[in-house]
Amino acid sequence: MAGAVEHPAHYGGDTTYETIKVIEAWELGFHLGNAVKYISRAGKKDPTKTLEDIDKAIWYLQQYRLREQRKRDKLLEEAALVTAAHEAAGNGGRGQVNWSEPGHPVSGLSGGSCRG
Repeated sequence: MAGAVEHPAHYGGDTTYETIKVIEAWELGFHLGNAVKYISRAGKKDPTKTLEDIDKAIWYLQQYRLREQRKRDKLLEEAALVTAAHEAAGNGGRGQVNWSEPGHPVSGLSGGSCRG
């Protein structure tokens, strides 16, 4: 029973390339780890569910992509706010900006100053 729980054959068994070992070694996290899990077992655990396993892997990849896109969009938005603050300070995107000065696009976000 321990082998079926700890090292199931449909996840590579107790080998160097066992799915859990790859996921942990590559530090894939939840979404990418699940995608790798479903890809690695496709057609092995239940041959009648190969397409379902592939669909599950795709779903996890799409969820990961959405999360990463939101993170990227947030970073780009923050960068645009910083650029706008520099431009509002009249220094062409360089120099010192007083972030806490009322009226600046990022007023109240950092409460300090920035040297570019």
